[in-house]
Amino acid sequence: MSKKLSSTITKEERLCKIVWNSNNWIQPCERQWSPSKKDKDNDGAENKGWEQTHGFVHEDWLFNPVFQVNGYQYGYIRGIGILNPSIKKIDTVNLFTINPNTKERFYVGKLYDVETIQSDEVTSQVKKTIKSYHLDMVNQLRNCGADYKNLKAVPYLPNLRFRINSKEIFPNPLLIVNSWFDKKYFRTMPIKMNKELRLLFADLEKQNEFIFIPSSPAGKSNNYVRHTKEGKKNVNQLHLEIEQELYRYLLENGISKNNIACDTLSFGGKLADIVTKNNANSYSIFEIKTDPDFRRGLREAIGQLIDYSTWENSISVNKITAVLLQTNLSENLRKFILRVKRNLIINFDVMLYDRDKKVFSII
Repeated sequence: MSKKLSSTITKEERLCKIVWNSNNWIQPCERQWSPSKKDKDNDGAENKGWEQTHGFVHEDWLFNPVFQVNGYQYGYIRGIGILNPSIKKIDTVNLFTINPNTKERFYVGKLYDVETIQSDEVTSQVKKTIKSYHLDMVNQLRNCGADYKNLKAVPYLPNLRFRINSKEIFPNPLLIVNSWFDKKYFRTMPIKMNKELRLLFADLEKQNEFIFIPSSPAGKSNNYVRHTKEGKKNVNQLHLEIEQELYRYLLENGISKNNIACDTLSFGGKLADIVTKNNANSYSIFEIKTDPDFRRGLREAIGQLIDYSTWENSISVNKITAVLLQTNLSENLRKFILRVKRNLIINFDVMLYDRDKKVFSII
């Protein structure tokens, strides 16, 4: 009797740590490093972290668009280089990173259909691209205070490639709050994914889903904390004051507390300051800026509001509002705001907050 073949196809899925980078792995960032610095792992063994002893790693250029050749992104992940050379393709590479200052773990995103590359498989075209960009790489390292001379001793060479669109990188890496993950996953190893990790990451990814959760600013301290890619970000007292007063203003103007969400509604991983629910599928968004430079704050607010209002395909955003501090607007600024209002398809308002009188006015 012939042996029945299994119809189950085992997928190759890995978890890889990449070194922390505040420039989104496009180019190197400033780091504290020293040639004499050594890390110790949990077993007490000394382990030199390359970023600790040289101030950079080749992973710093993982998503650099210069290394996109013929529809592929070429990059480097140290853990991939540890894989058995017989593994030529990985269906999914899950990425996480560790903030060196806070030691917080962040789930960065996923790469799909990743092809591993040995040094002798790097094409002449890719090598030519790297060579032409070498001086720029050296200058980037020089500008961030890294050991740029070491790039010549250990030249950059990719060990993987994936289709440019075959990645899912979160706008804000997701904070991993889990004691067993912290204890088990800190090494540069291509860990095989298991059920425990899949469930953890699936729960984390729910943070990026659009789920309306009513909430208020109540209970937040004067300088409350948001977790971001940089770790912990303090939200200043003035921002919180405006948020609290705006929440009160909305209630006084007939909006139910069950239809107001403060810092809990995600637009693809980005949390809006305040969102109000108009009906089952219609919403309004408020973005608060405390920048003393009115135009700069307005520009940032408009950019975020347009991003939020067009991100979700399944909902309708009725109105977007930039909330800024009361100021004496010049005629040029007033005309600018009116031009923006006329040119945007979506309803757009600018709301000013008078801190002395604790009142809002709409331009």
